[in-house]
Amino acid sequence: MKRKSKMIALGGILAALCIICLYLAVHLPTNRLFFYSLASIFVSFIILESGMKSGWLFYMTTSALSMFIIPNKISLLPYLVFFGLYGIIKCYIESINLIPLELILKGVFFLACEGILYILYSQVFIINITLKLPLYGVFGIFLAVFFIYDYIYSRIIAFYKARFIS
Repeated sequence: MKRKSKMIALGGILAALCIICLYLAVHLPTNRLFFYSLASIFVSFIILESGMKSGWLFYMTTSALSMFIIPNKISLLPYLVFFGLYGIIKCYIESINLIPLELILKGVFFLACEGILYILYSQVFIINITLKLPLYGVFGIFLAVFFIYDYIYSRIIAFYKARFIS
């Protein structure tokens, strides 16, 4: 009973922190990617503490709560499409234990999410996106930044495991 109560409390606290990060990502004029990235880390913490089912539940809960709490729904798309899911997908991909294949699958997932976001913003919500480089060049730069993000994400997870998981 004590363990279950602890997990529920931890889930609530991490969900609140995630929603705060999303709120800041949507409302602050700068550091949006930082706050989206920070919000994505909490999913991995839940997975480490309680397992994959809890990770999926956490993602769905924070997505639904953020849709209710945050008025600018379009700005939540990066979390809904990529950042919220990444901790879950990362866990599945890293269970393969073949680093070259893991990197390819992570890159494919990232590019697929970026493609979905591009289509949503430019075609569905008709937001004018002007690029100074060709689309493949922009996606290539984003992919390089993504691999840096993935490395930092992995280091944070390793720190959390070493410090808080017994």
